Amino acid sequence: MIKFNKHIIGLLLLPIFIGMFFYVLGLFSPETIGFPTIKSIYIDFIKSFIDSSILKAILTTSKYVLISTVVSIITGVILSFLLNLNKYIWSAFEPFIDFLRSIPVTFFIPAFAVILGVSSPNIIWILAVIPSTLIIIVNVSYGLTQQNLNRLHQYSLLSGNKNHLNLFYKVTIFEIIPFFIAGFKIALSYAIVIVTVLEYMSMGDQIGLGTLVSEEMEQLNYKRVYSIIMIVGLIGFLLNKLIDKVTEKYVK
Repeated sequence: MIKFNKHIIGLLLLPIFIGMFFYVLGLFSPETIGFPTIKSIYIDFIKSFIDSSILKAILTTSKYVLISTVVSIITGVILSFLLNLNKYIWSAFEPFIDFLRSIPVTFFIPAFAVILGVSSPNIIWILAVIPSTLIIIVNVSYGLTQQNLNRLHQYSLLSGNKNHLNLFYKVTIFEIIPFFIAGFKIALSYAIVIVTVLEYMSMGDQIGLGTLVSEEMEQLNYKRVYSIIMIVGLIGFLLNKLIDKVTEKYVK
């Protein structure tokens, strides 16, 4: 019951905190910009959900985020296990992975733009896959290197089964799940940020939320800009809550 009340309090305070955030931004905003009032932003935010262009943009952005996240999970998990088949393999590749993680994804745009084209329908989610996959690789690899070997030995002795595949399903997978979930949530947030930024840069052939932010800024429609920003934040918030609910139900 206490846990339920804490969630309710957080949800009730969320719009207040968002309003305070916009209020502080307005204090530092030049008068020439004409920063919108908190009330006008919230009204536009509510109205945006009956705007067909906004709804289409939400679907487009959500599609890119979903594709990039799914591909990142599959690729990241597979590469993590391959790289950790032997500790020397991981030691050899770990510096290169850390090197790639330090490079902003926007720096990869010239190379992929030449290969795929700036207006390619796939360039956004492909670029979003890069950092998200690296995050999954690092988190899952850390879980594999930190797993309790005594549990593997204990299970092997008690069950009398030393098959590596069986040990993986019965022990290892449960050891790495917390690390995977942590990496998954971070990768998801990265995917949302990267997809919307690339859309803002007018990449791809469809109009997403990032594209709309760019267009509304050009028209000086700041209340719509901030309402779209709130929508992006809401998408991330809801997706993270969904992950938490699924984790609570199926991961014990």
